[in-house]
Amino acid sequence: MLGGLLLAGLMTGCGAAGATGDPAAESLQARSVVELETPQEVRAKDLPSAAAVAADAPEVEQIEAALEVQEAFVPSEEPAAEDPGNPQSSAELDAGEEPAELDPAAVAAAEESAAGAALQEILASLAEFEHQGWEQRGTPVVVGEPVSAPLPTDEGEAVRVTVCLDSSGVSVVDRDGVVVSGEQKGRKALHNYDLFRQPGESWQVVQHGFPDDPTC
Repeated sequence: MLGGLLLAGLMTGCGAAGATGDPAAESLQARSVVELETPQEVRAKDLPSAAAVAADAPEVEQIEAALEVQEAFVPSEEPAAEDPGNPQSSAELDAGEEPAELDPAAVAAAEESAAGAALQEILASLAEFEHQGWEQRGTPVVVGEPVSAPLPTDEGEAVRVTVCLDSSGVSVVDRDGVVVSGEQKGRKALHNYDLFRQPGESWQVVQHGFPDDPTC
């Protein structure tokens, strides 16, 4: 899972409330429309009305904010030792134990920039890092020129942004500072991020995927 997390930029509630008053439901509705009508493998530049977007555009900055959640995450202290009278193997723990409980502050930070499937991806990544005692150092960097294209949605506004992320400067260490995955040159890939917002609200990342050819 670690390699996938790094390649994905370590992506990982909803702040855009809709007419129903249920933000999560509104976000899910928007994400479902986007997902059904526009496969995640399609790059923004291959969609109608695609155009280059500035690196400091609000939608790109929201993608970066979602990526920064992982770097800001710090796992809790070493868990208590296993009960000698009831030993369990790591495999048994991984297969049967409850997911790691996350710090509510970490969850709230993720909810500020993401919703729907994208939020669940971030939380799953944080839970894995909590369980393993891992900490990320460095954040993937947007390089080149992002491309944005509007996506069909019944309400609000939705876009797909395709960005090239450079994760060369990202590493992962354990609680003792031992490197689990070191920095590696040439670690670049294209990513598709779908974002949604209601009028007057901020963008939220709702879906993350890869084009068929992620080379950038």
